[in-house]
Amino acid sequence: MTMASGRMFWSLLLVMSTLAFAKGSLVFEDCGSNQATIDSVSVSNCTKLPCQIKRGSQMHLNVSFTPKVSINSAKVKVYGIVHGINIPFPVSPEDACKNSGLHCPLSPGTTANYHYSLDISNDFPEISVIIKWLILQGKVDVFCFEISALLI
Repeated sequence: MTMASGRMFWSLLLVMSTLAFAKGSLVFEDCGSNQATIDSVSVSNCTKLPCQIKRGSQMHLNVSFTPKVSINSAKVKVYGIVHGINIPFPVSPEDACKNSGLHCPLSPGTTANYHYSLDISNDFPEISVIIKWLILQGKVDVFCFEISALLI
């Protein structure tokens, strides 16, 4: 690597790191996004994984995504994965187009921002969990992601 290309590499790395930090986006596992590309995922008070989520609080989630197709309706499904077992988590409203920042129909190629606040009960055990979040149009995943969390 020449000195000029080395400088360019480190400059590019610095710019990319700064942009990722500025966005506050978490590293997430895409688990089958078919009808959209996830641009970023952020969780309140979480800058690195696993997210430490305090029981008795609210977790605020924001997902920026770009639909690949028109999204006319969408439903939310959330699971806690513990020891490989998907445990359904009730969400309300289940309609992702209501009270979430989404205004369906969504147009392909236009960035959308999905917001949700989730109550974390004091009754939940202190546990390590994978949070699996899906938005579905019919039976097809619009997007799906997983993040690791620690309930404290």
